[in-house]
Order: sequence, then structure tokens, then C-alpha cells
Amino acid sequence: MRRGLMLLGPFLILASPSVGFADPPSPDTPAITVVRIKTEDSDAQADALTTALQAEVRNLAGWSLAEGDYSLEVLTMALRCPWPPDAACEARIAQEIKADRYIWGTIDEKSGKAVGTLHLWQRDQGQTKVDLSYASNLTEANDETLRQIVREALATLTGGPPKGSVDIRAGDVNGQVLVDGKPVGTIQNGKATIFVPAGTRRIEVRAPGYAPVSGDVTVHPNGSVSLTLHPVAQENADSSEGPNYRRIGAYSALVAGGALAIGGVYSSLQVNSINNDNAFIAYREGVEGDVCEAAKNGVYSGKAGAASPQTVEDKCAASDKFSVLQWVFYGLSAVSVGAGTYLLVTEKPDEKGPSTANQLQVLPTAVRGGGGLDLRLKF
Repeated sequence: MRRGLMLLGPFLILASPSVGFADPPSPDTPAITVVRIKTEDSDAQADALTTALQAEVRNLAGWSLAEGDYSLEVLTMALRCPWPPDAACEARIAQEIKADRYIWGTIDEKSGKAVGTLHLWQRDQGQTKVDLSYASNLTEANDETLRQIVREALATLTGGPPKGSVDIRAGDVNGQVLVDGKPVGTIQNGKATIFVPAGTRRIEVRAPGYAPVSGDVTVHPNGSVSLTLHPVAQENADSSEGPNYRRIGAYSALVAGGALAIGGVYSSLQVNSINNDNAFIAYREGVEGDVCEAAKNGVYSGKAGAASPQTVEDKCAASDKFSVLQWVFYGLSAVSVGAGTYLLVTEKPDEKGPSTANQLQVLPTAVRGGGGLDLRLKF
């Protein structure tokens, strides 16, 4: 048992002058109280470990050392705690020393080794612990070897600088979350919750088919902050899945459909040009029955300015050819445009960015003796 401790009353706790600390406790630097390490027969090791813990907590990023000097042995006796202290006792100790978190532990010498355990109790979070085993001759608090052992133990107990949570909302994207440029997790269906060290952090979301989007948040230890981002879809966004062959095929079909429709329009114009030719009209008005049949039989028209039977026969042949071609072109155009539109309209949401499939419509039209191409832009 530690020598030199005196219990002056059933609830009197041994206290010494306050211990200094580098940063005062604040919402951004939560305080840790170091309770003196308990020992049965290794006072020098216990004193050195306690002092080293206090010194390293002062230097611990994001934390501060709380004021006060308390004896674990006196606390447990005064509060009638079992040994080792159970969860209820740890909570009573915290209430007694007015701390939200504190470190307590034991150290004893065994076979030339200092062997013990350190515990970090935190309100509403329970405790973490780490076992220690090092050379028993480390009895100086400033010994760098002991300090390194303490630093590693504190890193395990605290998990590093105090953290807070960030609740992210970013549309309905699936992608990656980065904090200060480093990947930390994923976002699914536009939702993610991450834990980050306290301080001002830049949160970025990257998702296939969308431009990277980011925002800054200030995170407090053990606090929570919300961040809403608005990803903007972009055409031709880089994707790890490679080229979108479905979309390439769709646009190729639309382009081919447009080209075929132009061929149909040209054929319709040729038919219309023949039907409206003045010489052809004059010949047609000067003969009876089928114009093309009359021209084939060599019948001359009695109208002035009428074309010769041979010329009319050539025009009839050209008209028949272009009449067939216009229907072929329009038919193939309709099939091609329909296929391209179908591929775009039925594209899965996670395969596409902004789509123009429902904005531009190519509609070939045809009537007897003519036709056209109807382009409609929908908003």
C-alpha cells in the first residue's frame, strides 16, 4: 500500500496544490483528470508514471489537463468502492472529483518489470484500458523511454484528438467521402455519418457522374454538426466503369436517324420538284389518262410549252425512284430514332448524368407526294 497517505475522515479526499495545465478546459479542449496511480510496493514507479501522465496530457493534441491531485486509494476507500472499482464506483468517483473523464490505474513490480493497467473513464462512453509492462528501473518522470510508453498508452486510451460527428446529406448519390483531401469512407443514397477530429474540416463528396462538391464545417469534441451538399451532375463525367456504350449507341442511332431523315427529305423534294415542273404540268394537261403511260407510248401533248414524251418518261422514272427512296429513308429513320430514344429513356439512373433524350425529338413526316423532318425541342 502507498505509504504516507492519511485518511482524515470517511469522506475526506487527499488533495495537494493544483497542477498546472497548458490549455484551460473548453468545448474545444476537453479536460482529462489524472488520478494518482495506485501501487502496493512500487512507489517510485507509480510516482514517475503519474507525473509522466500529467505531463503528456498537457501536450496531448486537442485535450487539456484538469486541475486537481487525487489519490485513487483514498477515493475508493472514502466512497466504499469494491476493488477494482466497478462501473458504478467509477461514476461516483467522477461525481466526487467533478470530472467528465479521468485516468486511473495500477502499477506493481513483478520479476524486474513494472506491470500494470491504465483506464480512461469518460462520461456516457464508459472506459477504455491499456496494459503496461516495462523495465522497473524507469523511475524518472522525464525519462524519454517512459514518456514514449505513456504517449503510446494515451493514444490507445483516447484514440487521438477528440472527435465529433458530421452528418452529410448530398442528394441521392453513391460515392466517396474525403476529409481534408483524405478518403475516410463512403456515402450511400446521399447519406453518411463520419467521425472526424475536432476543428475546422473540409468535407468533400465525389460520385461518378457528378462534379466533386465540398463544404467546410467546424466540429466540436463529442459534438455533432450537419452538412448539406448539392452535387451537380455533369455530362461525360469521369467514371471508373469506362465508356457508356449504351449511351454511345443511343446517340449514334439518333445521328443515323437524322441522316436518313435528311435522305428522305431530299427524295421528297425531288418528287415535289418533278410534280411542279411547268413543262411536266403542261404535258399532263394535254393528254388523257395516266401521264407516264402516255409518255411511254410516245403521245405528244397539245399544250404549248409541254415537255416531250421522252422527257416526261424520264421524269416519271425519276419520280418513281425517289418515291420509293423517301419511304425507305423515312422508315429507317423512324426505326433508328426510336431505337436511340428507347436506349436513352430506359437507361438506368446510376448509368447516366444529364440526359437530352427527352429534350430533342426528331419526327419525320410524310404525305402523298411529299414529306419533311420535324425537330422539336422540349423544355
